[in-house]
Amino acid sequence: MKNTTAMADYELRHIEALRKNLAGCTVLLKKDGSFPLEKPCTLAAYGSGVRRTIRGGTGSGEVNSRYSVTIEEGLQQAGFTLTGMEWHTGYEQAREKAHKAFLKQLKKDAKAAKQNFILYGMGKVMPEPEYDLPLDAEGTALEELLGAARPGVLALGGRVSAAAKTLARQAGVELVDYFLRPELACLNAVPTAEGCLALLMQLRQRTIWESEFLVLGYGRIGRAVARRLQALGGLVTIAARAPEQRAAARCAGLHAAPLTALEQLLPHFDAVINTIPAPVLGAAQLRCLPRGALILDLASRPGGTDFAAARELGLRAEHALSLPARCAPETAGALVAHTVEVILQERAATARSERGVS
Repeated sequence: MKNTTAMADYELRHIEALRKNLAGCTVLLKKDGSFPLEKPCTLAAYGSGVRRTIRGGTGSGEVNSRYSVTIEEGLQQAGFTLTGMEWHTGYEQAREKAHKAFLKQLKKDAKAAKQNFILYGMGKVMPEPEYDLPLDAEGTALEELLGAARPGVLALGGRVSAAAKTLARQAGVELVDYFLRPELACLNAVPTAEGCLALLMQLRQRTIWESEFLVLGYGRIGRAVARRLQALGGLVTIAARAPEQRAAARCAGLHAAPLTALEQLLPHFDAVINTIPAPVLGAAQLRCLPRGALILDLASRPGGTDFAAARELGLRAEHALSLPARCAPETAGALVAHTVEVILQERAATARSERGVS
């Protein structure tokens, strides 16, 4: 048989047959009457799978196809206009950069462990990179969006920066940060903790059961993480500054130590989870950890870890931001939506009270 990359006639016939019939084989797990669409339209397409569509399985289940179409290609070929393509281009660039850094670190870790790079890398999974979503499909600047709003309008956002507040004030827009609501912060600790456990299973080669973990801080997130590690058989030590936090940890059946004892504690742990939004793991503290230790920093930017020093010392330090949205997007969205609804209901009740309407 002649070696060629050209498709045979029977392959082309099979593709045409599939093209005609596959639409009828599509199964939607949830239906609300929106699909199927009657005709091509403008769609906002987000998520890495739009352009990096997985075909078949991955790893041992990977399928090397002669012919495949990504979600992006398929929609465009069908006549749809896709917005958000700037996001995909930016994400691809961020992912390529992250992939190079991942391979570089993997080679460094393999060398330190005196293992073959290929064998050492088996089972290792690159975490998806962080990439901020533009404010709209065209990447419109916040200043433009606020300037286009009517003065007095209400805008809601999460983790609103000081610059954004200034822009809103100049535009006469009331900007409310729903993440300042204590009930949302409390509820968000759950998907954050579950996301933390998922990363621990992904980035380590041991079970949580009978592994030792050092958790820095015992606030909402520290408590949620420690409780779940303990439930899975993990051996958890809490390092906290406040005596009442250490006492609460002991009451929950956990080991507890003052944060001032951190340098004495660190040599005994190869997995550290930081929840303190202040510098606690500087170069001096990181040198106390065993080589190859994993640090998961759950604190908001800039975190509590010297990430550059960690890399120099051969430590794996991950700034695990936005875990609710990354690991449980539906739950995260539902929690935000409920909080926004409560905010609007409270404002409506206040307005009625001020007008004297019961």
